[in-house]
Amino acid sequence: MQRTKALVLALAVLAGCRSCRQDEHAADAAAPDAGSERPKAAAPLAFEILSSPQGFGLPAGCHLEGPVKRAALPAGKVRFSAVRGALDDLALAVAERDGGAVSASAWLALDQHRAEPLWWTALDEPPALAKGDGGLVVARDRPASGSFRSVMVSRALEVEEKLADGDQLWVSDAACDGASCAVLTGLARKTVGPGATLFVGRAGEPASKWKRIDIEADPKAPWKPHSIVSIDGRTGVVWVALGLKKKIALYEVDGRRAELRGTVDTPHGSYDVVMASTPLVIAPGAPPDQPCARDEFPISVTPLGGEPVTLVTQAAPESVITRPLAGGAILLWVAPVSCRMTSRVVVHGALLAKDGKSAGSPMSIADATGFALATRGDALSMWLETQHKLSWLKARCAP
Repeated sequence: MQRTKALVLALAVLAGCRSCRQDEHAADAAAPDAGSERPKAAAPLAFEILSSPQGFGLPAGCHLEGPVKRAALPAGKVRFSAVRGALDDLALAVAERDGGAVSASAWLALDQHRAEPLWWTALDEPPALAKGDGGLVVARDRPASGSFRSVMVSRALEVEEKLADGDQLWVSDAACDGASCAVLTGLARKTVGPGATLFVGRAGEPASKWKRIDIEADPKAPWKPHSIVSIDGRTGVVWVALGLKKKIALYEVDGRRAELRGTVDTPHGSYDVVMASTPLVIAPGAPPDQPCARDEFPISVTPLGGEPVTLVTQAAPESVITRPLAGGAILLWVAPVSCRMTSRVVVHGALLAKDGKSAGSPMSIADATGFALATRGDALSMWLETQHKLSWLKARCAP
């Protein structure tokens, strides 16, 4: 997943984009560590219930559960990110300028109207966030010495501990299921190389108890960690995606070793990978950086070992995120409404069946310049930013 406009438009997708930061880290390896101190806690958001859900749509097969809520965002430059696997939690950071140091950040327990300090120190580099039975996992990387970086994981949002050091090391993703959690990073070695490292443990336990599994990819190709596709808390099996510019490799990790289960060609790059009955690779079906010439752009959905299915939207997405649902998955993307109206940006959605086929026509959800998404079972939470206000929708879906 490449990230440019996605930074501004949808911080929820950044977990899958952190691998793009390796070159950034190499360039500023000698920079002082400005992220060892937590910013002060941002204030809780004050949501109000809207009198009507008018102006919001959902894909066929989804229905709203409860009223739509809306809150004003804090003054300044704001980024927000969903907490993977949590429907009532949101992470938020505030800075004076784009890309600047964060002045306030928080994990927001929205159902409790509570805010806790969070290690989110650079506006456009949120930590990887996931929630398990033991609590919240917050993983991030920070400068150590020279080109070395440390991967940190926080315990109970109070204590931050080191998982590993490595040359140009970075955090790619985090996920939890039940009591089991995982953090995916670049290959944690003294010399940067192709592959990834997966850490498996429990939310809230010391970093020293997390287990490490190295995923050593073909040394002739610059494989990087892409995302955690899924984690099964009962079996301990984790599916991990590694990426090249034109290919995704899918590994099954059973706690002791990683087995390559197959690859999917992505000639125009990739957006995301989600687990349905099998991993589904979401990718552009055409070059996404070409000038918009016609109101038609293909999004490719390819099951591991299967044939691609194509969804068509009006313009190339500027960011995309998928999340699993009971019976399939949901795909959200933000894009201009058409080639002739690039200034109007709309969030679209579609449900995917277990085999990757569309479970209905894509649907325009709302005008928005940013979004975040979390799912659990057949339920979802969606946050949409419009004119510095945040709308919160909860729904249930049946692909």
